[in-house]
Amino acid sequence: AEVLTGIFSAAGIASEACGSVDKLSRSVGEGVGAAVVAEEALEGENASLLREALARQPEWSDLPIVVMAMAGREAGPGWAFVSALAKGEAPSHAVILQRPVYGEALLSVIRAVLNSRKRQYQIRDELLNRRRSEDALRESEERFRVMADGTPVMIWVTDQNDRIEFVNRAYREFFGVTLEQVLTGSWQARVHPEDVQAYAGAFFEALRERKLFHAAARVRRHDGEWRWIE
Repeated sequence: AEVLTGIFSAAGIASEACGSVDKLSRSVGEGVGAAVVAEEALEGENASLLREALARQPEWSDLPIVVMAMAGREAGPGWAFVSALAKGEAPSHAVILQRPVYGEALLSVIRAVLNSRKRQYQIRDELLNRRRSEDALRESEERFRVMADGTPVMIWVTDQNDRIEFVNRAYREFFGVTLEQVLTGSWQARVHPEDVQAYAGAFFEALRERKLFHAAARVRRHDGEWRWIE
């Protein structure tokens, strides 16, 4: 371990000797870039301990494991560990380095897996930023709904394809409809037959040209009475 940390330090790569698989397993979720493990450390229950720690990684994480194995020991614990990971027992990118290995060859592998790990952290940050944006959007939409439901004026929101996305409480109470009925029905059915063509025409023109919409029409209230809206 001291030899490896010396090689990494000379190459400008920060490293720490864990001393045991138990300590390494506890470090899996703590910002580790990669792990270099001698196959002797994977004897007995140690391999299972590390696989269990790798299985608890978040969805974005695929910690690179570099297993230092003796050449000609394809039946050794290092090869068995890598084989188990390859079969999907835990999410991790594991590679075998056969000993003896030269320092430059080791550093080449380590730099490659660290670059891969760096991309994983970038993906993590992208996922976190996306979730924060989605949470902020949901909070903003919820604040709008609370505000809209508190006003006595009818408010409705449509998308660019004329699909209604939201109506406030005043709208639902005026027409005597549920939100589900509004989302699945046609708003034009609530407009007076003599007004619907002109009203809908003005609405679709404003929608198409992205301009201010202003029109008046008679609509059927929940009690069947026709009332003018503007």
